[in-house]
Amino acid sequence: MGWTYDSDLPTDKDRVRFLIGDTDANDPIMQDGEINYVLTVHANVNRAAAACCRAIAAKLRRELTLNPAAGSISLDPQKQADGFIDLANELEQQALTSGGAGIFGGGISKTSKAAQESSSDRVKPAFTVDTHHVSSPVDSRLMES
Repeated sequence: MGWTYDSDLPTDKDRVRFLIGDTDANDPIMQDGEINYVLTVHANVNRAAAACCRAIAAKLRRELTLNPAAGSISLDPQKQADGFIDLANELEQQALTSGGAGIFGGGISKTSKAAQESSSDRVKPAFTVDTHHVSSPVDSRLMES
């Protein structure tokens, strides 16, 4: 596996690297293949980045935490893992608000409803309000009274 990054962000892989902070070739966090796999599972870049953060956190949580002697400096893998989980949660929120699937409320206007009903690409509903309505002279007489 390899590690590549282009700061012009031409690919989704580069965008994911940017979002998770994996931009230093001297200190790679994830391999290209790992990010590309996550992108096949999550098409949304923010969701893919969040999934990568969770994978990194899982990896960091396996590392031992040492109690350093006074005056020395060390990294705490547990705190790093918690930081990646926090980042994953932020990225998930961004994914929810910045794209992906949207909600469509059809029939809000008469014009919109008519356009949807006349679309040749529209999946026809299994039933409608008039499914059991039978046009007959008897029905129209009942409607008038």
